[in-house]
Amino acid sequence: MSVGPIAPPPGGQGVTPIATNSGDGSPGVAIPQTHPPGVPATIAAAPTAAEAAVAAAAAEAALTQDGLAPLLADLAAAQNVSTVPQAARATIQQILATQAPLAGDVTAQGLRAAVEISGLFLEAALAAAVQHPDQAAATSVPNLANDLKALLLRLSADLAPAIESQITALQEDQTPSSARPQIQARRAGLRPAPPIRGAAPAGQAAASPSLGLETDAQNTPRILRQDAQAALARLQLSQLASLPKADGAALWSFELPIATWAGPAIAQFEISRDGAGTRTAEGAQPAWRARFSLDADPGGPVYADISLSGGRTRVTLWAEREDARRDLDADRGDLQAALAGPEGADAAVRVLAGAPAPAPFSPAGHFLDRTS
Repeated sequence: MSVGPIAPPPGGQGVTPIATNSGDGSPGVAIPQTHPPGVPATIAAAPTAAEAAVAAAAAEAALTQDGLAPLLADLAAAQNVSTVPQAARATIQQILATQAPLAGDVTAQGLRAAVEISGLFLEAALAAAVQHPDQAAATSVPNLANDLKALLLRLSADLAPAIESQITALQEDQTPSSARPQIQARRAGLRPAPPIRGAAPAGQAAASPSLGLETDAQNTPRILRQDAQAALARLQLSQLASLPKADGAALWSFELPIATWAGPAIAQFEISRDGAGTRTAEGAQPAWRARFSLDADPGGPVYADISLSGGRTRVTLWAEREDARRDLDADRGDLQAALAGPEGADAAVRVLAGAPAPAPFSPAGHFLDRTS
């Protein structure tokens, strides 16, 4: 499967975010607002059908999204629960297998393969398989079975029969409702900020499962499906954030599950290409930028910003923990030498404490706090 941008919907440009607060202590969520920057909504032109569809999809997903780490933690804890259907158990194994190991032997080919099955390109791969079936037979189709979004959709379907059986049993149960086992709600607490185009990536630390000894086994399928649907909503927001822009600038926002000693963590990535590029003696060359973040013990939250333009490579690393910053700084020279290569290309690496500065807010009038 070739990695490429998701085709933009017709007229789907000019979508800007409105920040909201869900009122439950969660970070604000971004709901696209379809009027041009600097133009009051009251006098802006009516959005196109495509813009309205994108805004509606983003609004719905932003209110239900949650991180992938909680789902992976619950899946690992539910593998042997008797009420989970056998088909769902097989899908759970496939989802857990998508975790990339946190080791020093990461290769470009391995990272590319992980990105291809991250779920970001599922619809693009399906469209390519329909348009070019001969090529898909040798490339895309084998990867579709391991695509994370496809697996999450399959898991939700696999769990449906068990949930329907439980609903039927409750409807037929004559026991007073106050004495029945209560359905456990999806985990409470802070949810990660939704993926927003241009926002600084933030990795998710390993999560603890919400399933425990006190959890009624009959409730497990419902909890897993709630987790899966929340993760699907977050993945959909990443896809919406990756829609191409009219100026030719491309961006891909995605997350990869990482296996750590403390459990599954999530690395968040953003790869972008400046459509205008950099002017050199050889002509305009595209400027590439890659940003990512990972929060895994013992290093804690770390961030990277890499830019490549006209043969120049610039890398900035941040670490919130001082011991992690010292470790990164100790290896800074080796990384810079590796980037420069035997020909001594223009490369520079710096290591800073803390975290990247947050993205600037949009113009006044583009953010709405639902709690005010």
